Amino acid sequence: MPTPSTRTPLRVARGTYSNLNSSVSDIQVGEICYATDQDKLYVKEGSSLVSTQADISTKANSASPSFTGTVDFGGTGAEFNSNGQLTLKYNGTQTDPYLRILNRDDSLNNAILMYGNGSATFVSSVTAGSFVCNKGSRAVIQTLTDGATITPDFAQGTNFTVTLAGNRTIANPSNLSTAVGQSGSIFLVQDGTGSRTASWGSYWDFAGGTAPTLTTTASAVDRIDYVVRSSTSIHAVATLAYS
Repeated sequence: MPTPSTRTPLRVARGTYSNLNSSVSDIQVGEICYATDQDKLYVKEGSSLVSTQADISTKANSASPSFTGTVDFGGTGAEFNSNGQLTLKYNGTQTDPYLRILNRDDSLNNAILMYGNGSATFVSSVTAGSFVCNKGSRAVIQTLTDGATITPDFAQGTNFTVTLAGNRTIANPSNLSTAVGQSGSIFLVQDGTGSRTASWGSYWDFAGGTAPTLTTTASAVDRIDYVVRSSTSIHAVATLAYS
């Protein structure tokens, strides 16, 4: 509707906040005033000026916010560890043995595990009921250290590669008991000399019951695909002579 032609304008005291505050005794209790340098309205309460606007100086931005302390999501929560990494909690009732929330820290070296009771633990691998999740769930190919005996750590990855500089033994992997169901590959690369052989730990069960004879050509690549059937049995099959 149009602005009425007969009206009484409302005028408020105005000036910089410093000027208003220095003359606060001239302002009546309940009177509204405007701080021109802050673009804010104040009202006098008692002997002080009280802002009528909410203080948003400590509020997080909607884009790329920075949080501290505990964040409540209504039934769930988020907490920040000493490294500033966000972990989540489920505060509901635990109704099954499975992991509620799994997260990882920025270096991907540790699993951050949150259970239904809100408790947390930091470990490199975890078994929750029949569900296994560990750092090996990443598909990054891990480079094994060459040596007379080579021991893959199944908590460190699922896929591995190693260049053989001599006749080697591929030992039973470490952390095998927490890797049941894990599958992956091991790439065995002949060095520039070639003619390298490999023997295998007792837990490696190859198709046909016989370990493969590696390709002995210099720089040749053989691949061993595996599935961890139990803590003492790794079903494996070889695909030879990739190059």
